[in-house]
Amino acid sequence: MAYTDHGVMKITDATSQANIDLVALNAEISAIRAYASRHIKVRAKNADRSKGRRERHLNEPQVAMVMVQPILNLMGWGTRDDPDSLWRELALPNGQADFACLVDKEVKVTIECKNLGVNLRDEKVVTQAGCYAFAAGAPFAVLTDGLVWAIYSTFAKGRPLEKLVRKIDLSRCSIDDAMEFFGFWNKARAVAGEIRVSRPPTSARKARGRKAKRRRASLNSPTFSKHVALVELSIGGTLRPVENARNTFETSTGVRVRFCLSSGKKGAAMFNIGREYLNGGMLFLAHEGCEHGWLVPADKLSEYLLGASTAESSARKTWTPRVSWSEEGDVLWTNREAFKTLSLTAHRHPAGHA
Repeated sequence: MAYTDHGVMKITDATSQANIDLVALNAEISAIRAYASRHIKVRAKNADRSKGRRERHLNEPQVAMVMVQPILNLMGWGTRDDPDSLWRELALPNGQADFACLVDKEVKVTIECKNLGVNLRDEKVVTQAGCYAFAAGAPFAVLTDGLVWAIYSTFAKGRPLEKLVRKIDLSRCSIDDAMEFFGFWNKARAVAGEIRVSRPPTSARKARGRKAKRRRASLNSPTFSKHVALVELSIGGTLRPVENARNTFETSTGVRVRFCLSSGKKGAAMFNIGREYLNGGMLFLAHEGCEHGWLVPADKLSEYLLGASTAESSARKTWTPRVSWSEEGDVLWTNREAFKTLSLTAHRHPAGHA
């Protein structure tokens, strides 16, 4: 594994190409190119004939069936000897993943298919693919329109577009590049536990760190400082900062209020919650894209995050749950077994609330 000058994670492991038939992959890519070319020509022809006529194009189901699934089968996913390693339309709390690649019932990769020609660099599209992978607990999310394929690291730090691991365009790539790309996340490597991304070199980490620091939500920003003031109005007193406890305040009666802040696009927010946050008091969850926050008793979150009483939950020190909100209600959820959720509607702390 190595990193390019642009910071994109590059796979250099020669063993990643194993277990994929080179001749079959080359033939499949040629068929995909020809198929896509025919539809691109039809679309251009229809556009010339009538400006008002809707262009014919390959929709998501057709892309998934004709251009994506054959490649996945060549990688070992969903073959006759193990059909349950590949699932179509996997139901998730936030939607459906077009494909999910599983090993022993554990999702390793989710695949989101888009219409041929869709801009796969659109942050909304990348975020959607990442959210599905997060909900499924998959470490990697693949986004494709049938020709262009991109794989992202689900739990890497940074904005969605910064989580890119590798990208390939089947319309112009070499067969060696295709073998390297698809070999990285084939079934054999997943079964062996070899699908992972190494940490970038120090120089890359420093560069990414500087970008992340500029984007990090801060209590000093006007957006979040207003939440501090509103909580003070709610409790009828001032909040005193607690020494050596980041983003933590204390009321005059000794009740701790920890502020968990999130920034980014509207629609859903991800929070980092440490085990120490669950030791009593209140948590205030706030997001730049949402007008209200959520003032939640720590024991509520503790019951949700630790209620399973499994060895995994007992050993964990941090969680990264998401909160989504709508007119129907607000929900906190994480990639726990059975995808249980915690309603936060009753804990809304709207702007102007006193």
